Amino acid sequence: MALYVVNEKEEKVDASKFSATAVVLAKGNVQKTIELKAAGENKLSGTIDFDVDGKFRATVTLRAATGEIGKARYSLDVAR
Repeated sequence: MALYVVNEKEEKVDASKFSATAVVLAKGNVQKTIELKAAGENKLSGTIDFDVDGKFRATVTLRAATGEIGKARYSLDVAR
């Protein structure tokens, strides 16, 4: 799983200043938490080691050194 950090002008922001967690709805409606860590330039990434049903649904919380700075929800159709 990858999260790209940009500013309001869609310019890349150094991801090493951030971390994130994603709460993902896994197969069988089980919630799984993924830790996202800096992975170069403006990218945070984490590993998904479980299956999902039909749609990938996640709530992502972005954090800086000062604490939580934002949340977003994602829902994507999974290719079969």
